[in-house]
Amino acid sequence: MLEIFSKHGSMNSLNEKFQLWQNNSHAKEVYGQKFTLQKINYIHANPVRSGFVNSPEQYPYSSAQDYAGKKGPVDVVVINLHSLM
Repeated sequence: MLEIFSKHGSMNSLNEKFQLWQNNSHAKEVYGQKFTLQKINYIHANPVRSGFVNSPEQYPYSSAQDYAGKKGPVDVVVINLHSLM
């Protein structure tokens, strides 16, 4: 993973070595159930899109593990996704 972080860091003049997160962020209020579900899915899919893992629950620090019925390393309050649909 350090190789990937280093590669992306070298392409960004704002970093000296590594880049883990995107520089731009646009804060949004989580205002509804559908929007909440969309954001949970988006966050869980980020490590897959970046090529770190093949499925969201494989990323060691993701709450996707908890949503897949496993226990991740961090205590997570799982939102009932069926109630959001």
